[in-house]
Amino acid sequence: MADFYGCLESTSFRVKDRAAFLADPDVVYIASHAKAEGFFDEDGETFSFGWYGQYPSTILTNYDTDTGEENAVSIGDVIQRHIFPGEVCQIGISGNEKLRYIGGDIQWVTSKGVVSFNGVTEWSDRTSETKLREFADDFVKQVRAVL
Repeated sequence: MADFYGCLESTSFRVKDRAAFLADPDVVYIASHAKAEGFFDEDGETFSFGWYGQYPSTILTNYDTDTGEENAVSIGDVIQRHIFPGEVCQIGISGNEKLRYIGGDIQWVTSKGVVSFNGVTEWSDRTSETKLREFADDFVKQVRAVL
């Protein structure tokens, strides 16, 4: 699927070590990206972020202009390394392409893993019951693996 304009936004979450979180190069990249197109907020002990732009997933590509290398940064994996045990960060993605994209993704990030509900991405206005069952079955398997 082609890129689309949409929103990516997280709920607030606590981290185990604030200094280590803010010093992580992947967090620095996420924060700089967020501040350029949205927000990266710290409110006391919690962090949250979000932006509006042309990113259909929680994977960002960091281009190193000095070496010409690309580095894929998974937002969920980065948060999982730092999130306080017992906390859950929800990341929601929604958007459209020429008003034809229907759907969105939600991820729940914990210190034990990432659970994703990959929303309906259809080029029509119909979704089958079979597709809904597939989503539900996949979601339940992920939750069981993380808990």
